[in-house]
Amino acid sequence: MLKIFIDELSFERSTSELTGPVWAQFDGISFPEKNWDDFVVIVLLWWCQSIFDYEDHDKTILWTFMDGPFDINFIEHKDSFEAVARHCDQIVATANTTLDEMRNLLIDAIDNTNKNKMLYESENKMLISARKRLASSSGPAN
Repeated sequence: MLKIFIDELSFERSTSELTGPVWAQFDGISFPEKNWDDFVVIVLLWWCQSIFDYEDHDKTILWTFMDGPFDINFIEHKDSFEAVARHCDQIVATANTTLDEMRNLLIDAIDNTNKNKMLYESENKMLISARKRLASSSGPAN
């Protein structure tokens, strides 16, 4: 099972970008690692854009992190995807998921991120716009 973790209570703004803990979990394996510090808004928007590109007929879904050679490649199967966590192209973990599950994970991550009062209005607007697009194309959950 794939999960996304965001710790909105630990966000910091040391430059113009918001940083904080953001990581994925594959059946108990944290990736890149638990409490991975990265550019939260940028990473979430990249991940959303990867879904949007796929829906617009791109062949791949690839979630990358800003820091380090870490990514999650989604390999499409008939009715599902295999999420493959990679570090320097070496497989670290895998999990099965669906497109609706990916959308819902991102919607939840955006909702958690938007709880933080350190967001600039422009960041909030971009996240809300991405959330609306994710929700409008997902199944009945949202």
